Amino acid sequence: MTLRKRRGGFGNRLGLRYQNIRQVLRFPHLIPKLARNYLRVLSGKRVLRGVEFAITYECNYSCPHCLRLNLIDHSRAELTKTEILDAARQIEKLGGIFINYTGGEPILRPDIYEIISETKAIPGLLVTLASNAQALQAENLTELKKRGLDILVLSLDAPTAEAHDRFRQHVGSFAKVLEVIDAANRIRIPVWLTAVAMPETIRSGELIRLAELAEKMDCILTLNLPYPVGGWQGREIPLSPAEYQAYLALLRRSNVRWEGSSNWVVEGCPAGVEKIYITPHGDVFPCAVIHTAFGNLRQESLETIFERLGRWPCFDGRRKPCLVAEAPEMLTECLDARGQIRK
Repeated sequence: MTLRKRRGGFGNRLGLRYQNIRQVLRFPHLIPKLARNYLRVLSGKRVLRGVEFAITYECNYSCPHCLRLNLIDHSRAELTKTEILDAARQIEKLGGIFINYTGGEPILRPDIYEIISETKAIPGLLVTLASNAQALQAENLTELKKRGLDILVLSLDAPTAEAHDRFRQHVGSFAKVLEVIDAANRIRIPVWLTAVAMPETIRSGELIRLAELAEKMDCILTLNLPYPVGGWQGREIPLSPAEYQAYLALLRRSNVRWEGSSNWVVEGCPAGVEKIYITPHGDVFPCAVIHTAFGNLRQESLETIFERLGRWPCFDGRRKPCLVAEAPEMLTECLDARGQIRK
């Protein structure tokens, strides 16, 4: 298979570094830890950067593309607050600088405020929370701020109510996101937005307008490629060459990023190398869209699981595109190579 070529050129890489530096300066207390982590990476060590941590699969939306649909298992208990915080301490020990609590809808967990505040008490970690915004209002945003939330991450998939509400299948969801952004701005919680770069939103120009709207609201926009996972499993949803080039052009905007643009040194797929995903049941995946467990936190330490990931051929830090969206054959071959794991 011929892999699509990612962005290249010194100017683009410099732009990404400027964007990353700007974010770091918002949290200067992290600079000493970042310096230590970079030294470890440059010496050849694998250093965890961050974790997408789903703490519940309960949700108030039923989005057709949802990644969690094939992972919901009501026969298994969710991790307790104690287990989540133990995992958070292990994440920090492995070098992690952020935990993004996600779901489902994490605000639906009754103990979410305690989870936020007790995670925040662990030195060296940024605490972020991903939400669809529906269950948020001024009162609980103020409480989240009080408890130590560093960044709020909201899903916004289109620049108009008609398009976003249709995608989320929830009337009023677009207006609710804008309402929450305004409320968060008033109490100075930074807001990041996430969206899926779909063929139709690229062709219609909606994705460009979404990036412009995000910039107007002073929000970073993370663009994810469409994945044949969860509700979209089995669907043919790749971008055409022209659509993919349009996606790359959007990534050159100062407020737009993709998941591999914040890597320690080299831009590339961070799955299993710098980032991991943890399910509400403690399963550890390379990322939220690679649904293969490499261990469970109730059975062994995160350090052991992370080391195991490092022995897998495709999670070795080499420069590559998104494995799921852009190189599925490579990923399948890698995950099937059970007898070829480096010892």
